[in-house]
Amino acid sequence: NAGLAIGVDGSPRPGGFVRLSAAWTSVVWEKACSSERTSGNILEIAPTTRLLYRYDGASIRDLASAWTALPVSVTIVVAGQTVTKETYDAAWRIGVALERAGKRTVVKSLPSPGDEIDLTGVVVPEALRSIPAFRDLAAGGRRKIADPAEIGALWILGASAAQAQVAIADQELRSTVNAALAALASQVDAAAPDAGAALAQWRSAAMTVADEPLEPGGVRLMRLSGQPLIAVAPDAGATAAGLFDSLWRKIAVTKSVVVRSANEIAGEASSVSLTRLGGATGFDVLERGDWTATFDLGALASDGRLPARLELDVSAAPGASTTPPVASVFLNDSLLGAKRLDANGQAERIAVGVPSYALKPRNVLRVSFQRQAAGEHCRETPQAYPVAVLPTSRLLLEKASEADDFAGVVPRLAGSATLILPDTWLAKAPDTLPTAIRIADAAGLSPTRASFAASPAATPVKPGGPFLSLDVPVEGAPAKTRVEGDRLIIAGRDSAHLLNVTGLDGLGAISVARGGNAPGLLYSTIGSRSASFGAPFVLAGGDVAVLGSQGVLAQIDTRDPFGNRPAGGDRKTWIQEVWGNAAWSGSAGAAGLLLLIVLRARHVRRRQSGDPH
Repeated sequence: NAGLAIGVDGSPRPGGFVRLSAAWTSVVWEKACSSERTSGNILEIAPTTRLLYRYDGASIRDLASAWTALPVSVTIVVAGQTVTKETYDAAWRIGVALERAGKRTVVKSLPSPGDEIDLTGVVVPEALRSIPAFRDLAAGGRRKIADPAEIGALWILGASAAQAQVAIADQELRSTVNAALAALASQVDAAAPDAGAALAQWRSAAMTVADEPLEPGGVRLMRLSGQPLIAVAPDAGATAAGLFDSLWRKIAVTKSVVVRSANEIAGEASSVSLTRLGGATGFDVLERGDWTATFDLGALASDGRLPARLELDVSAAPGASTTPPVASVFLNDSLLGAKRLDANGQAERIAVGVPSYALKPRNVLRVSFQRQAAGEHCRETPQAYPVAVLPTSRLLLEKASEADDFAGVVPRLAGSATLILPDTWLAKAPDTLPTAIRIADAAGLSPTRASFAASPAATPVKPGGPFLSLDVPVEGAPAKTRVEGDRLIIAGRDSAHLLNVTGLDGLGAISVARGGNAPGLLYSTIGSRSASFGAPFVLAGGDVAVLGSQGVLAQIDTRDPFGNRPAGGDRKTWIQEVWGNAAWSGSAGAAGLLLLIVLRARHVRRRQSGDPH
């Protein structure tokens, strides 16, 4: 066991990262030109490796720092089980923005009387047990909240059941917080009048979420139970999601802002420079080094254009080894192309196509440089030599082609699409919001550009553009999947069904659909329970998928179950095939006619010249 506990000092990291490197070498006593790698010499970095950190919540004084300090699992709090359309809209947008930032969102409502909570770890000081709300919580274990005063006591005690990092701060949330604190203050005044001033002082410093309402479009750093809380106005979901994007986040060095607009840079440009996507320009490589850049598809697909080709300009310095280095290009771990470099310090271009199946809502472009290091003892000591990804590198964009599979539809949802869900989902927001957030993230909806609609569940809707519809039928869209309670039916190409099964619960079915001329996705809940997605998932190929707690459980192309259709919907339609055959036949006929004319002309010339042949 080579495990270590390494101390990390508390100095600020401007880049926001602490880098951990492991150098594993072995001692080989025999000096030889052969490889010194010996069998059984392996160092494994276990997945339990983790960074333990803490910080003083009082030191978080601006929105940018509060966003950076968010934990991996972020709790979004709403006022209650039933919320307004504006609050629901803001919550799903902030949730998708958090998911795209690598977080996992949990949605909770404020505690209310009748809720059962876990009091494990909650310690009630003896001096507070004379107050009824604290005395009732001292027993620990699981307990149902009896009255609003106990909710106020939970906040004072710092109970995890009453904690959150982000809040959609509407009027109902403020009223609920104020009512709970007022009920607790009434008990304190009756049981310990001298403690009233201390409670008021604590409230003014640790519960600012109950202060004056946010302005329209407002985002403010507040406090909930003494901890930092990012409070978002109900009408500021889209603008707040844009503000916390990597482009604008660092400018939020204040406690409160009013965001009128915060959009991604978009336009009708036919190319995007890779310098806009980030990543270090040059670095040294001994054996292998990676250059990476991350970008949201929504930042490029606003006008229907998608990455179609990558022109990568790189350069590498020569090394001691005569073996040329290799540069390999990956998009979301899909190998797009590779090239042996001349390594003469000059710019070299690698041009590769970008297939639609490789694109995701959140994309990671990686360029891996690999060198053959010179052997020790027999040649020079191995040294690292510089390589660079030049600023002239760019992504070429083209209009997205029409396609009726996930690879063709998901990129189209990154622009001006619509999220449609039943208005009944607003009555059980903590349960339905995680589903809406996870599917919207997988479908590539932009939290800043997408629109939102809540409609009656049984009434078909007619979207005017790309859409993601959750449990709402779309007018004119043929159903590739049909859900009847716990029964799932997947249609085939003929009258027979690919699947017809009952007894399912807690799953979801999603399929590609077309409402009129608008492409989109239809999602249906299977059974009585909503699907609980434990991890992010990606809709890659096919046109129908069954989803569960583990993500995509089954995925198929109902048009081509055996996978003979080219990925990304590049198969020609029958009209295109007929036209192509006709064009080929016409070309062949024209070529034959031209040959006959040439032979006839030669025959005429020979007769005029008197040549019998």
